[in-house]
Amino acid sequence: MVYWLQNVLGIHGGRQNSVEQALRRVRELVEALARKQKIPLEWWEKGSVKKNTCSRILQKAEREGRWGVYFIFQTMEQGWTFRPDSRRWSRKTEVSIRFCTGTEPYRYYYFYLRDRSWGR
Repeated sequence: MVYWLQNVLGIHGGRQNSVEQALRRVRELVEALARKQKIPLEWWEKGSVKKNTCSRILQKAEREGRWGVYFIFQTMEQGWTFRPDSRRWSRKTEVSIRFCTGTEPYRYYYFYLRDRSWGR
């Protein structure tokens, strides 16, 4: 992760700040791709059927003869997190940090594409 942040995205600094910058940069890149390539970028509404929306947009891409990414769904979904617990204990030879788990909302991107070599 650190290599990717520093060498690929060029983001340096504290961990929390770096992660926030990286997430913002990824969001900007996805939005720029969608805008530049005229790819629909939509929020998935809970209860809606992805297949219905995607099939409609896939048919349009097929009519236009478009290959590559033709649609991007974005969602907020719950995912696991692991955080250091504030309670620490030490032995003579080591200091241990406990981790606790929880869930947080994450933004997910689903890229739908047509590939010539794989077919539809």
